[in-house]
Amino acid sequence: MEAVRKNFEKLVKGDALAHAYIFYGPDLVAQFGFAKELAHFIERGEWSLTERPLSDARFIDGATDDVGINTARSVSDFLYQHPNISSRRVLVISDAGKLNHLAQNALLKVVEEPPAHGMVILIVRDLGVLLPTLVSRFAKIYFASQGTKKEEGKIKEEVAALVKEFLAAGPRGQSEIIKNLIKEDGPVNEFVEALIGELNKRPQENWRALKELHHRYELMNQFNVNKRLQLEAVLPYLGDGKNS
Repeated sequence: MEAVRKNFEKLVKGDALAHAYIFYGPDLVAQFGFAKELAHFIERGEWSLTERPLSDARFIDGATDDVGINTARSVSDFLYQHPNISSRRVLVISDAGKLNHLAQNALLKVVEEPPAHGMVILIVRDLGVLLPTLVSRFAKIYFASQGTKKEEGKIKEEVAALVKEFLAAGPRGQSEIIKNLIKEDGPVNEFVEALIGELNKRPQENWRALKELHHRYELMNQFNVNKRLQLEAVLPYLGDGKNS
């Protein structure tokens, strides 16, 4: 998460933010908190949360708020207004999978013709809960679990080491690592998540690989596909970030 924070700091300072992001991963609370801190940084230049409300940000909890077509239209009006003191008007919707199809389609119209000073952040556990046409319009940032259990920590360390070995290897070595990972019924999801996290440290260089990896990971989680073939399909794109 620290690497993601530093990257967003650079994007904000360079006025290079995208108009729409999806934060996805197992910990909705952590992702929502990060989105709030990002909104504070955009408006106030600091990563901190205060009781004082922001002038140019709106936060919606999809799990508790009644988010229907009327709400979606009202946030559209909010986004198209010029910011009062910030460089952006920021809309954050947590647990966005609770949005019905009408609300998602209303948001789709917004991001298809994004307001010049608006930014939308949707927060979900799984990209599959959103309409594919909506997902395709968003930049996607994966947030790994922040669990602290010893067993989880050990797996993370092993996977992190494997990812470093993988990125340092050539295409043939990378293919062999994938083969062994699948053959030994290893922590495939953890490997993909750690790989996404590593590539996210240099998103401008690795955007092609990230795009393909996100797509293949979605297929792996939604359908009964050959995981080895899905991961190997990413290999031609890894050289773009000079990781191979």
